[in-house]
Amino acid sequence: MKGNSADVKAIKGAVESKDYATVETKAKDIMGTADKIPSLFPKGSDKGKTKATAAIWEKSDEFAKQAKNLSKASGELAAAAKSKDDTAVAAKFKAVGEVCSSCHKEFRADKYSE
Repeated sequence: MKGNSADVKAIKGAVESKDYATVETKAKDIMGTADKIPSLFPKGSDKGKTKATAAIWEKSDEFAKQAKNLSKASGELAAAAKSKDDTAVAAKFKAVGEVCSSCHKEFRADKYSE
């Protein structure tokens, strides 16, 4: 998850500098990890230091859907970057951020539990 955060930060800088190759690469990196997100939270992994909320396991189908939404949004961002379309890149980057925020709002706590 920290890797996705670093990728989003890199994309933000790349969007501002119009470095489309970096946007495309980092968006593909996010897309590649998005499909793995549900497997990072198997049943019983809610113990210890985590920001994961119980909703991940209570609404596992919705959580998996959010991961698929991230994969789709990241793929669309990569495609926009490949086409070097400023408007599309900006819109698709915003969409990735919205997907992240939506998932974090429901499935991530503000503070670590212990």
